[in-house]
Amino acid sequence: MKYYVRDSKGRVAGPFSVEDLKKAAREGRIQPSWELSSTQQKWTLAAKVPDLFDSVDSALAAEVSHVNRYRDLTREEQVVLFVDKFVFNNEHFKDSMPWLQNARAWWAKLTLPTKGFVIAEITPTGIKHVRYDFENERASDVRQDQFEQELSAGIRQSNWFAGFSIAVALVWGVWTVVDFAGQFSLTFGTLKFVLFMILIVLGYIYKTKRTKVFIGYVLAPEAEAKLNQLLSAFVTLRRCSGVWAYEVRENVNDKQWKYNAGGLFSVAKLPIAIFNRPMPNIETNINVCGVAYRRLAIYFLPEKLLVIEGTEIRHIPYSQLRITRTHLEYVETQGHVFSDSMIIEHRWKFINRDGSPDRRFKANVQVPVVRCGILNLDVSDFPVSLLTTDPNAPESFCQTLPKLDSMTR
Repeated sequence: MKYYVRDSKGRVAGPFSVEDLKKAAREGRIQPSWELSSTQQKWTLAAKVPDLFDSVDSALAAEVSHVNRYRDLTREEQVVLFVDKFVFNNEHFKDSMPWLQNARAWWAKLTLPTKGFVIAEITPTGIKHVRYDFENERASDVRQDQFEQELSAGIRQSNWFAGFSIAVALVWGVWTVVDFAGQFSLTFGTLKFVLFMILIVLGYIYKTKRTKVFIGYVLAPEAEAKLNQLLSAFVTLRRCSGVWAYEVRENVNDKQWKYNAGGLFSVAKLPIAIFNRPMPNIETNINVCGVAYRRLAIYFLPEKLLVIEGTEIRHIPYSQLRITRTHLEYVETQGHVFSDSMIIEHRWKFINRDGSPDRRFKANVQVPVVRCGILNLDVSDFPVSLLTTDPNAPESFCQTLPKLDSMTR
């Protein structure tokens, strides 16, 4: 049997015979932290392969000590890592102009989080969370449940800064009115304005340092490819002229049937957001896409789904996501059509049973029957159905979407 080898940078070589692998391991050309596979689908840690290394325990010990040396960083090294992940390699603005990146790097150093930050490593073998502590100059592993609790706590943080800013603005406004009523001084007014701006900036710095949660993702090539596919799938939805949630209302009597071009039902479009935005009070170095409808927001993270329903926060594995698509044909009684709408036919808005126009209505016009796409996202107990102007958008979404049973595989 032949095997492929994948190194720590994701580069794949092979195939190699078992004898070639053992020889390479003896010569140090294969490390215990690398991975092996016969199909390039499921990978196994090289250190776990029997008889590949003369002493698996010693090899693993050497590898672990190397990792620990890498992770036990001084405060200065942690600051460099923080700026690198959240400024220079931040998908939100990594292609910004150099002067803007330098300004952001300065701001990042000024607002270093008191609680440190978490690096989430997404690899084919699993997920690992490492917390870096600026004060103690050490790193420690974070369990999955601890990570989820911290993430939820960060989202639940009250936005006291908004109230603080409003209070400062009100005090400044009242003080300004009093000054105008008395003897106004331009110099004193300017100094007062600068003072209040400094208070707002200091309040924001305090909020960022004390309450904001920073998560830097390090993605293996496979996970990064899946995330890019996920982002591309949502781009296909945003390209539609319109995307809504919707409600189907049955036309229960003859009057409703007649006044709606003979349609058996009518469709009510409800506002929904297909977004690419940060989570509340959470800073990441990657783009996070999702869907927001009323009080519900679903975030598609690299390793799981994050669902926020009012004050309830749930962490849901991708295995619990069900996606289906279909289409819906209905009468657009308002006559609104878009560039990507598919018109099936036209009917008179006020119609007789034989399809002819009802002559009692002078303002009778023909309205289109359109075919729209339906994309159903069933996330555990939070189903969301999307109506798209382009009837082919749900199919394109599903074709572009990667297999999401686990982003780590």
